[in-house]
Amino acid sequence: MVSRQIRCEVLIESDASFAQSIADHIRKDFDVHIISQPKQVLAMNKVRESAKNSLFYLGEVLVTQAMVEIEGTRGLGLVIGDNDELALNLAVVDAAFSSPALASKYEWLEVKILNAYQALQEQREAELSRVFSTKVDFETMVEEL
Repeated sequence: MVSRQIRCEVLIESDASFAQSIADHIRKDFDVHIISQPKQVLAMNKVRESAKNSLFYLGEVLVTQAMVEIEGTRGLGLVIGDNDELALNLAVVDAAFSSPALASKYEWLEVKILNAYQALQEQREAELSRVFSTKVDFETMVEEL
């Protein structure tokens, strides 16, 4: 089973049509009740300070949140910025996968999400290798002086 963190990461970082298509599959099968329409709110951005390993609030960030219910299971969609549609789609997917009974029906969607996650990882690795190819080696520069 794909974790909630991976599922959200894929749906947020992939093309918006990916999250839309998955939410549409779920909407076809179930009646989705919107508990909270998408709305923009300010959330505190919590950060861990590395030296003392303590938490502090860096500041506020604008997020869009939505909440839905599918067959008694609630789902929450929360995304940074102003994106009502993505927040609602995230809430629908979260509700469907939060219930074991509903999630078992969508094992094929989990495979699709996992494949998208692997593609995102490959894309990140390619970007990192491109960035590291331009990295300056300061030890080499010192030796040449």
